[in-house]
Amino acid sequence: MAIIITLILQPRLFNTNRNEQDVTSKNNGMNKMIFNETNDDLSFNDANHKIEGITLDNVFKHSALCGRDSFGITLIEYSCLSYLAYSKKWNDTVQSKNITEYLKRRGWEIEFHSDESMLSYVVGYNIKNKVKIISFKGTDSINDLISDVKLFGEAIIPKAFNIIPLFTKQTLQKVSYVMSFFGSKAFPTNYNNLINIAKNEVNKYNESTIQIVLTGHSLGGAIANVVGSDIGLANVGISPPGIYLGTKSFGIKKKNMNIFTRVVIPENDLVASMGIHGGVQINIPCYDYFWKCHNLKNTLCTIAALCHEKEMNNLCKEEWNKWNFNSITW
Repeated sequence: MAIIITLILQPRLFNTNRNEQDVTSKNNGMNKMIFNETNDDLSFNDANHKIEGITLDNVFKHSALCGRDSFGITLIEYSCLSYLAYSKKWNDTVQSKNITEYLKRRGWEIEFHSDESMLSYVVGYNIKNKVKIISFKGTDSINDLISDVKLFGEAIIPKAFNIIPLFTKQTLQKVSYVMSFFGSKAFPTNYNNLINIAKNEVNKYNESTIQIVLTGHSLGGAIANVVGSDIGLANVGISPPGIYLGTKSFGIKKKNMNIFTRVVIPENDLVASMGIHGGVQINIPCYDYFWKCHNLKNTLCTIAALCHEKEMNNLCKEEWNKWNFNSITW
């Protein structure tokens, strides 16, 4: 009899505990964007303390997010150069000045090239690694937004058909190509020349023996993806729209995009979620409101926080405090 009573009461006890957990979960809901970094670090170290030579810093150095690539460049440095592409001068803002000083301490020389009518970009030369990074400016005006739509609409819109199971990537690429005959190929505009202008600028630097890598944010990242995949240069797009379906329209081989392209995709980033991406995709969290997830400073500070880059403190202190990151513990 006692056993029967116990069995009857146990589910109630479990339900009570579950209810208490639900209440706790709801109370923690307000803080769901906060990263409990201390606990994550402790759990990592606890799990690996018996493995000789394994530390969190060692993992950082070799991770896709925090480590250096084959050119000796980190994603933080690509993000910094992409940020400077928006600046009209090196030190026009305190933020740009902090980023420039950060890059100079790492052996970077910066050149700024601005064409108010069409294309603006930054060239960074790393003395130690002997590599040049060309970073294209992204969307920062209504005109840029229009160029986004005109250039990449044919690559983005077909994704809407992806809800139909019969539409494979190959089929969607054909849809994109057919659309181009009613869009960019039928009514070419100055915005369609943007890719050719960027390609010509890159070829000026590509004549040297120094390795060239392309990067950029948003529209700039998409330009880097297209030009790099077309002429066979490594490229890193930060929050670009996905242009994989438009490879045929742009005259790019799909295999080139898969070989040469890397993209950084913040979660809840509305622009980066458009279209389909090719190449290596690096997904990162966004700890802010969704409408701020496309912001390059948010992306830069997120990567810096996850990689424990203390030297970004002057730039990212406000964001880190809001997201509950404590750089003192790094």
